[in-house]
Amino acid sequence: MACAANTAVRGERVPGWGLATYTLRHGKLSEWIAFRIAGSVANSEIHRAVADSESRTRVVVETAAAGIMTTNDNLEIQSTNGALLNIFGYPRSVLPRRRVSDLAGEPYKSDHHMFGDRYRKTGVQRRFGALREVAGQRKDGTTFLIKIEATRTELEHGVMYTGAIRDITDRKNAED
Repeated sequence: MACAANTAVRGERVPGWGLATYTLRHGKLSEWIAFRIAGSVANSEIHRAVADSESRTRVVVETAAAGIMTTNDNLEIQSTNGALLNIFGYPRSVLPRRRVSDLAGEPYKSDHHMFGDRYRKTGVQRRFGALREVAGQRKDGTTFLIKIEATRTELEHGVMYTGAIRDITDRKNAED
């Protein structure tokens, strides 16, 4: 530590002090300290803004009327909201790492595996972005009609799929 202090007094560059390398000259130490404090305050404000943004997004997703889930490239469920859990009757701890096809009723359960494989081989996004009405399957095994819209997002370290799902059983029954 004494070496770094002596170096700073001589006015040489000291790596690792702050966001960049600064030249400290006699009488400028107080300015450097003020700059470091301001940088620290700015960093904490950035962290606070990011945390606030994440909290707002989490609240929006969790309170949405539609069931929402995200999956990875292998179509394994990564996250869900409360509405999706209510629609399918699962506790939150059960769905992560299960495949999306576990929530599909036949004939879509079998087709969903084929679709995922077909997409990974061809890259064709035939079913993404469009609303589809398909059969879902609850935890208790009952099947029901759902409307699903899926989107694909390229991330820095892979792909994420987002699905918005609504139980349309009542609406379909009213139409019949």
